[in-house]
Parts: sequence; structure tokens; C-alpha cells
Amino acid sequence: MGKDYYAILGVSKTASEDELKKAYRKLALKWHPDRHADDKQDAEVKFKNISEAYEVLSDKQKRQIYDTYGEEGLKGGEIYNGCTKKLKVTRRVLGQAGAVSTSEKVLQVDVKPGWKAGTKIRFQKEGDDMGHGAQDIVFVLEEKPHPLFKRDGDDLKVDMTLTLEEALCGFKKPVQLLSGKTIQVSNTSVVKPGQISRMAGYGMRVSRQPNGYGALVITYKIQFPTSLTPSQKEKIHEALTQ
Repeated sequence: MGKDYYAILGVSKTASEDELKKAYRKLALKWHPDRHADDKQDAEVKFKNISEAYEVLSDKQKRQIYDTYGEEGLKGGEIYNGCTKKLKVTRRVLGQAGAVSTSEKVLQVDVKPGWKAGTKIRFQKEGDDMGHGAQDIVFVLEEKPHPLFKRDGDDLKVDMTLTLEEALCGFKKPVQLLSGKTIQVSNTSVVKPGQISRMAGYGMRVSRQPNGYGALVITYKIQFPTSLTPSQKEKIHEALTQ
């Protein structure tokens, strides 16, 4: 999982926003480098980790990703950036006397950015040899679901919830991409329930194109109020009939 942000702040995984803020302020004050002239380097590391932990856990979107995938999930993980996995395999070999011996080996799998689920990585003659020649070992790539984004080929789909006011009057909202970069999504016109925005160049990495990206496809969900007072109804009626 990498760094345990909850342990760094000394809070439980169910900590509220107020508990996170209180823990952060206490620790930030305690470990501020200016208060540790004799061990400033150690204090700087601890202060940085404390700030990093609070920056992630105080953000609902980042906290959800961290709770599901850990620190690696905040870096995009997901096939998006590519990665290297080392996997231990056990090989069986049939000897001349009929005895079977086993040996272990670590194979390195280099996952390229943008690879799709089902991609096969083959290691020739690294498998069992039961008297008919060594077999190949084939790894098949699987995608873990992401709590926010859904992959559709080279595109990434995400839902965005707007209040009724935002849908009618316009909005500006941040969206953190798998790259870690945050972009601002805005609209000044009326947005209808189910309306879609397509932002080219902000989707999944394209494996066949080193600098290619799919699109970010945003579907808008409108959050209607559960009730309105007579005064509110009157004002809305007046605004819509003018």
C-alpha cells in the first residue's frame, strides 16, 4: 500500500474532516522544521509526510482512491502510466529417472502505458517441461475497476453531479485525472440531466501512440432539491416565466 496516511496522522480510517484537521494542525506544529534546529532534516521529512497525508485524506476524491488502491492509485497506477511487476513462478521438470524437480524463478513483466485488459505477455520456454519440451508461460493482463473512472477503449468515462443551481446558472469544478493533474471543467449554459461533455486528450494513454490520449467523457447528473417552500416556488416561477 505504500505510505499509511492514517497512521502518519494518528487517526482511524473513519476519521471525520474535523478529526483530520485537528490531527494535522497538532502534528504540523510539532514537527515544523523551524522548531527542530538540531534535527532539521528528520523534521522536514516528517513534516512533508504529514502535509502529504492531510492533502490526500482531506480531499474526498483522493481519499476514496487511496482507500481503494493505496498510494499507488493516486499516481494513476491502472495501466495508465505503465509499470513493472515481478512475479515468482515455480517450474516443474521431469528428469530421466522419472522424478520431478521444481525450481523457482522471478519473471519481470513490463506493462506498457495504455495496454488493454486481455493483453498477453508471453515468456517462451519458461514453463514446465514434463518430457515434451519446455512450455511457455503466458500472463494475461486484468484491469482493476477504478472508483471514479470507467475505461471505454481509449476513453475514460466519469460522472459529475451538479446542483440544480449549477445546472441552470453555470459551474466550474475541478477533476483530478489519473496522471495526478487537475483540470477545471466549466460550463456557462444550461446543462440537462444525462448531457455529455467530451474533452479530447484527457483520457487513457494510447499504447500504440507514445504521446496519444483518448478523451475524458463526462456525464452530468443533476441533483434536484427534495422540497421547495412556497416562496421558493414563487421565485422560480417568476424567473422562468419572464
